[in-house]
Parts: sequence; C-alpha cells; structure tokens
Amino acid sequence: AFGESGNVIAFTITSALSGSYNAACVAKKNCEERNPARRIYVVDSLSAGPEIALLIERALYELRSHADFDKACEALNTMASVLGIRAIGQASAEGTLEMLGKCRGVRKARQFMLGEMENLGYRGGKVRIGHCQNAALALELCAEIRQRFPAADVRSYPLRGLCSYYAER
Repeated sequence: AFGESGNVIAFTITSALSGSYNAACVAKKNCEERNPARRIYVVDSLSAGPEIALLIERALYELRSHADFDKACEALNTMASVLGIRAIGQASAEGTLEMLGKCRGVRKARQFMLGEMENLGYRGGKVRIGHCQNAALALELCAEIRQRFPAADVRSYPLRGLCSYYAER
C-alpha cells in the first residue's frame, strides 16, 4: 500500500488492540531498506474510532500549510498523544479503552455523551462521529451537537475495516 516512491503517512488503529501498527512498521522498514530515500511515517492513533479522522484532517492541514513532511509528522505525533476524545468510553494514553459510564438505550447514551462534552469543557470545535451501521443516529447526534454548540464543526462517517470490528451499532 505504500507504493514504490514518494512520502507516505500511514494511520493505524491503536497498537493496544491490533497488530496493524506493527505490520505497518515492518512494511515501512522493508520499503526504506529497498529505497533509503523513502520517507514513511506510521502513526499509532491510540484509537479505534473517529480520532483517526481528526488525525488525517490534521495531516492534510499541515502538509497544505507548510509542505514540510517532518513538521507534519511532529504535529501528528503530538496530536495522537493528547486527543483524549471522550464519549461512553475513552482512549487512554496507552491506547487502551477505558469505560466512562454505562447507559441503557439510545436517548440516555446521547444525553451522557453530550453531558460529558460539556463537563470536559467543550464549547465548539471539531467533532467526528464514526458509526457502525447507524447513520440515522449519527445524524441525529450531529444535529443535537450543532444545536447545543453553534461553533461546532461536526461530521459523521461510517466506520470501516478494523475500526468497525471494535464498534457496536
């Protein structure tokens, strides 16, 4: 997937849940041994969800703003370690999942998530919602976040691959 030339930034789900990070590191080493001029950076997202979308958006921003591969990689490294996005569960600094609370039913889960956002000081900014076969609920949540937080930049998207494996509807 890294191709034969050019700089590459690869994003993997947390190494605490999957071997995808280690596999990407092996592929990076193999590519760099064949061509020492290659620049490949593998990001352990420490997540299995929407945080990965935020990291990709940040990479695009950095590369478009600075066109400097090293600066983009440094920004991603810092961001991956401090995202700490919380919902019903949260990613720990080590990339494991920690339970924040338990909710029964969609309405209570939505109330809990919005309450946690407020408790953690969210007042506006980026929110990314990854859903697993539940676009309708994700869109409802997007609408409610926009209503409560007019400065929110909210997007939802379907989870794929390994991320969807770790999610539930």
